[in-house]
Amino acid sequence: CRALDVLVIMTLLLMATLLLTSFYTPDDEKESSDTTKLDDNNKTHKELHKEFNVFRRKYILVYLVIMLADWMQGTHMYTLYLSYGVNISALFLTGFLSGAIFAPFLGSAVDKF
Repeated sequence: CRALDVLVIMTLLLMATLLLTSFYTPDDEKESSDTTKLDDNNKTHKELHKEFNVFRRKYILVYLVIMLADWMQGTHMYTLYLSYGVNISALFLTGFLSGAIFAPFLGSAVDKF
C-alpha cells in the first residue's frame, strides 16, 4: 500500500508540473506572426513550433511508458536475482558506478560520431 501511495503522489506531482509548464512559455518559445521562412522546407517559425510540440508530446509519452515499464520490472528482477543467490547490492552498485564513470566519456563520443 505504501508503494501505491508513492506512485499516486508522484503522478500528482507530474501532473502539477505539466500543468505549470503548459502555462509558462519563455519568450523564445512564444508563437510569432513572423512569416519568414526559417529552413530549407520553407516553414515558418509557427509551423516549426507546432511540429516540435507534436514531437515533444510523442517523445514524453514514449519516455514515460518506458520508465513505467522499467519501474514495474524492478521488483521482479530483484526476486529473480534473489532466487539465484546473486549479491544484489554489488550488482546494482556496479551498474551505477559504471554509469557514473563511463557516461561522461561515452556521451561525448556518441555526440561526435
